Amino acid sequence: MTVAAFFALGACTLTSIVGPPRSLAAAGGRVERAVVAAEQARRHAPRIIEVDVFGDSITAGFGVPAHQTWVAVVSHQLRVTQPPSVQHRLYSYAIDGQSISTPSLLSADPSNPTLLRQLSNYVARPPRATPLAQRWVILTPSVNELIVSDAGTSAASRVAKAADGMRIAVGLLRGAGVRSDQILVLPMPPIGEAFAAEHDATSVADRPLAWMIASLNRSIADLLAVPRYGALDPNDDGLADPAFYDDLDDPLGRRGPDGLHLDADGHAFLGSAVTPALR
Repeated sequence: MTVAAFFALGACTLTSIVGPPRSLAAAGGRVERAVVAAEQARRHAPRIIEVDVFGDSITAGFGVPAHQTWVAVVSHQLRVTQPPSVQHRLYSYAIDGQSISTPSLLSADPSNPTLLRQLSNYVARPPRATPLAQRWVILTPSVNELIVSDAGTSAASRVAKAADGMRIAVGLLRGAGVRSDQILVLPMPPIGEAFAAEHDATSVADRPLAWMIASLNRSIADLLAVPRYGALDPNDDGLADPAFYDDLDDPLGRRGPDGLHLDADGHAFLGSAVTPALR
């Protein structure tokens, strides 16, 4: 091999090393395009807003299909009215029979008989990895508190205890990092006349249950994200418009309409009242 041929071969070999093979260059291009696409996807990814909801059997949707509960109504309304850049994800932790601060034997979860116990567990071991500071929380006061509260106490005392419990609940969340403007406290839902009459006939409280509901909502007015329920409680007296309860029968057949739990119309109305507070 001549010197010229040797250097010619060397130059060829050197060129093949310095200039990457076509397949490698193509692979590099694909990687670069993938990186650019991932960055664009990140920039255009929707903002996820997580909402944790707490309450009793009304919030849990007793007696109505899951897709008709007020929580499901809020989720649907936000999905169809918000821009694609924003997505709300609602998680319901409502427990049938739960009260606010007085342990309730009615609770479907004995480990969380009260809202305060449940929230203490919630902030100590939050479900999901999302920081509490990035979440919204909805609290619905439970009428069970007014029913199971200390026997023999006055209606006013029951109302005061329920109001204190809701303030403690808000304090627990704030202390754990949930932003004050992302804690939504709802009014206690009203009850139907049939249930009110049945309860008051056997209650030892000195005032009607509907009076206690209305009094509680006035007591925590400064906390409420939804000031009032409008047509659901047309007179703000704790008694509901029958139209929002009449399609759900009392499961024990004692009084016709259930009167304690909302029917599908009631859930639809309540959901529509709550949705604007999350926009």
